[in-house]
Amino acid sequence: MIQYYFQLQIKILSRQLKAFGLNPILGLIFGPIFFVLLSWFIFQKLAFSEFIYPLIPIYIIHMSGNHLKTRFLKSYFSSRQCTMISLVQNISITVPFIIFILYKQEFTIAAILFLMPIVLAILNPVLRCQTKIPSPFSKLPFEFPIGFRKSLLIYSVAFIILIISIQVENFNLGIVVLGMTLLIPLGFYSYIEPKYYVMIFNDNPSQFLWRKIKTGLLFSMFFSLPVSIFLSIWYPSVCLIIIAVNVIGLILLLISIIAKYSSYPKSMSIVDSIMLAISILIPPLLLITIPRLYKKSVIQLKPILG
Repeated sequence: MIQYYFQLQIKILSRQLKAFGLNPILGLIFGPIFFVLLSWFIFQKLAFSEFIYPLIPIYIIHMSGNHLKTRFLKSYFSSRQCTMISLVQNISITVPFIIFILYKQEFTIAAILFLMPIVLAILNPVLRCQTKIPSPFSKLPFEFPIGFRKSLLIYSVAFIILIISIQVENFNLGIVVLGMTLLIPLGFYSYIEPKYYVMIFNDNPSQFLWRKIKTGLLFSMFFSLPVSIFLSIWYPSVCLIIIAVNVIGLILLLISIIAKYSSYPKSMSIVDSIMLAISILIPPLLLITIPRLYKKSVIQLKPILG
């Protein structure tokens, strides 16, 4: 049964490649080449790439474990089988990144990245129990109340790693934790809320977007600010790096919020997603991409908010 599940996932991926206009065989050939070139580009062109790069697979794992998918798997598989499926998926996602990180001789980060998918696969069922977890964001729907409950395990692991980084005096681990706290909220804005969650606001489209941006930045700092303070106290000589990581993370969150509503109530188009990814890798292009996505968001929200 588990084997059939993975065969089905391969078939789904093949159909998605065909829908994108790419032959699956060519995708299999050029996919690894593209991955290596993209990884090389990140390490060559992005500041703090050794800290940002390992957060990518963790973010992908986080995004792949949505509640509906988990509930579907539990209806067909036992808890042990669900854990095995999660473990295989998580390791499959992280292995290419681990290989490249080992090539770059970042052995500590590679070890953490190796353990992370195993921990998430084993402990995720505990997080997804039926007990309602209190949220400090309940008064303002929609993204943070749901995202916080879903990501509580990841936040817990992140703060444990922060304590370890301070005890062993390893700033690299600490900056990885800071990056995690800034990247996790990006996933909150991948959820497309029902229209009535938008209609309850007495705002025009521009006001609505700025309200979402201010709320997102404020709530994101709820997690990143304590980490930044602790790191600044223990490593005062690298405060500029800590500030820079915060600025980059908050800019990415702003982009995610605007991008979410550029195709609302549908998910972001593949073309826009690719353009946005390229713009993030080549920051000057954001001067074109952000205004374009903002204008599209206003157009998409206008029929709903007036």
